[in-house]
Amino acid sequence: MSMKHIYEESFSFWEIFWKALAVFWNKINYILLITLLIYVPINLVMFYVGNMSIGSPDASMADFGNYMRVSWRLENLIGVISSIFIIILAKDYIDGKERNFSELLKASLSKWPHCVWWNFLYGIGLVLLLMLLIIPGIIFGIYWIFFIYAIVLKDISVTKSFEYSKNLVKGRWWEMFGYWIFSLVSTIVLWFALWYIPYVETIYGDVISSLIIDLYASFVIIIFALKFLNIDRNKQEDNIEVWSENDKVIEL
Repeated sequence: MSMKHIYEESFSFWEIFWKALAVFWNKINYILLITLLIYVPINLVMFYVGNMSIGSPDASMADFGNYMRVSWRLENLIGVISSIFIIILAKDYIDGKERNFSELLKASLSKWPHCVWWNFLYGIGLVLLLMLLIIPGIIFGIYWIFFIYAIVLKDISVTKSFEYSKNLVKGRWWEMFGYWIFSLVSTIVLWFALWYIPYVETIYGDVISSLIIDLYASFVIIIFALKFLNIDRNKQEDNIEVWSENDKVIEL
């Protein structure tokens, strides 16, 4: 199935939402497989790290900080492979292109070295901005929201991806802020809902609930991937300055 009309006209949030849901549903087998492959080991590690660091009544804020650092490093080092995989999968579906799981994984791993360090630096940059002033952190976080999509889908250098993302968001910052709020609030609501599932504090409950959260995160990534493709096409039609695939600035 192809959704190439996403390149031809602007779509509202709900139009993007339902198209992303169609991608998610039709590719659930690959999405579930990459989630099991990447996130189940991460979630198991975090379950045991959590029990050792913050699982006791005597846990301190330092223990919680150590737990969050381990989680962040695993997500940025290994979890990003799943994100790249989902982005490529969404693009293939839109284009009507079929690749098997191993081909998609190979394509994802080829992008991984370019994404992992800059995903790490992106997180550090936002933390520093948020520590200094919350508002600048949010502003730049939204402007840079598409940087990993630009790296994966446009074959541009990592250093140019932030400027590419900013150019795409320019003129629609509040719209993308709304997308970010939706992803944040909906994830928090889902997390709290799962917290009340029986046995969630056991290893089985923790792995299952974490798996559901990770699958939902994949759906959110698809939403942003489709929005990126929709904006990218329309921005180029609006004759704004963008970065070409060979990293030169061109006036369209």
